[in-house]
Amino acid sequence: MVAVEAQGKTKKKAKASKAAKPNGSSGASKVAPKSGQSGPPLDLPPAKLNEKEKVVTAALLKLDGDSSMSLAELAEKCFPDGDKKANSWVRNSLRRLVRAGYVAKIDRGTYQMSKAGRKLIG
Repeated sequence: MVAVEAQGKTKKKAKASKAAKPNGSSGASKVAPKSGQSGPPLDLPPAKLNEKEKVVTAALLKLDGDSSMSLAELAEKCFPDGDKKANSWVRNSLRRLVRAGYVAKIDRGTYQMSKAGRKLIG
């Protein structure tokens, strides 16, 4: 009886192959993100920035050319009264700013104002 149980455990069921999607797409994105921010580049003029994006760009503009700030530092500096929401406000603002080219992502969670962003806003 032990041999029968051992045999039952070693057998594997054949996996069913995945069916193609009805529209013929594979489900993978056609646009490869370049900087960790998803989506194609944005055409975002400075006049179209929302209030939180303006606060984040102002904080990054105060830094020297090669200096950068972490997400947590930006949250603390931009929204000191924001508590737990400050981190997500900064992160969400940075998504559009990176895609538009105003801000460069230096490392994981570290950002600085790009040269193009300094010209456009500064």
